[in-house]
Amino acid sequence: MKKNKKKYIYIIALFLILFVGIFIFQSLNKDKIKVTNPIIEKDLSSESKNNLDNFNFAQEKKNVDLCLLIKDEASKNFCVQEIAFKTEATSSCLVISDAQAQSNCVSGVLFNEAVTSNDLINCQKIEQEMLAKSCVEKIAENNNKTDCSLITGQELKDACLSIIYYNQAKNNNDINSCEKVPELIKRANCLSELKKIDLHSDADSDGLDFLQEIINGTNPNNPDSDSDGFNDANEIEGGYNPDGEGKLSMPTAPNLMACNDITDEEIKTICLAELENQPLDLSRCSELKNVKLKNFCSINFSTFQK
Repeated sequence: MKKNKKKYIYIIALFLILFVGIFIFQSLNKDKIKVTNPIIEKDLSSESKNNLDNFNFAQEKKNVDLCLLIKDEASKNFCVQEIAFKTEATSSCLVISDAQAQSNCVSGVLFNEAVTSNDLINCQKIEQEMLAKSCVEKIAENNNKTDCSLITGQELKDACLSIIYYNQAKNNNDINSCEKVPELIKRANCLSELKKIDLHSDADSDGLDFLQEIINGTNPNNPDSDSDGFNDANEIEGGYNPDGEGKLSMPTAPNLMACNDITDEEIKTICLAELENQPLDLSRCSELKNVKLKNFCSINFSTFQK
């Protein structure tokens, strides 16, 4: 009997310990909730929560006018852009007051629509040059039968043909297709890949690596491509045509800088690709297409003026 009584006491004590433990655990958790609740409640009544509600409601209804209820300008523009993308309506972008943001919105809609429908014409309507080029390249990448002749602008047409010929060359292991690639850096990469040649190797030891040889139209295996007795690199540095007679069209104005004189390899490569045999004119930086090259030009023009 005493043993049973002791047993009951142990069981009751155990239940008491468990009860106290559960009570303490719930109290601690309750405290944590109390600590976070005011923050949550504060967020629920904040401007950011109103913006989020308006954003979600606008997206649900696909109504750009509802986006205008959002006070934060960046969030408002993003709201409009998302709806414009979903509905493929460039007209939706017109409610954006900031000109650059509106242009980005329109370009994004045109890009998505063009890529989805393989429509090169819409790519040409995109204002941002890099995005327009990316649009054309994307379509050409997805469809090897893309008709690049539909493109009127030479730069976009070259971008299209470069992808088509590059892919043909790789798929058929055809070096002749590489030679048809209009964009010189892509042509060099294509030939490098198929011929297993390092882009920065200098087989003829003339001071020009393989990439520079392709960009300048010289023979990578002949240090004197036009057989006039002068080294290719020396001719280019002196302003002479390394693959024929006469001089390169390189005026001697002090504001001109030869691409090959640029020490930064990345900028040099960009310069050679964009300007080919022409020098970098420091007084016309704004006309450059590549942003990095444009910034480099502007910095050096500032130095030149001083």
